[in-house]
Amino acid sequence: MLKGLPFGYNRDLQEDKEALFDASDTTGAALAIMTSMLRSTEFRAPAAQGLDFMGATDLAEELVRLGVPFRVAHQRVGQRVQSCEADGRGLAQATADELARAGVSNLDPFILTPAGGVMAKRSEGSTAPKEVASALAEAKTTLSTV
Repeated sequence: MLKGLPFGYNRDLQEDKEALFDASDTTGAALAIMTSMLRSTEFRAPAAQGLDFMGATDLAEELVRLGVPFRVAHQRVGQRVQSCEADGRGLAQATADELARAGVSNLDPFILTPAGGVMAKRSEGSTAPKEVASALAEAKTTLSTV
């Protein structure tokens, strides 16, 4: 687009920058607002209510890892959830016999708790505390260089 433009004639190049400057101003204002908002934000942990079945997916994944097709794992876990719910227990309170009927033997029931489910995820970018700490450190490094 600039080929053949006479030297010193830059009036054609003024209009293409207006959108860029507007975007820059808007972005700067949005960042200032977000910074202020985040500085004054208070995060509160939600209060747990009712029976805990957060480990149902972890139990199904364990069954799949052992070679059980997912639809069968889903059915077995659903039966365990119904059984525990009928007795007023969360999934982490399932007995060893109940878990064996689902197809899992020697499973640490801690994995069926919310904390156990978080700790069990160990791949890069997962919810494991080590991975979260690594991601936070990387984010802090990135933000400190901006």
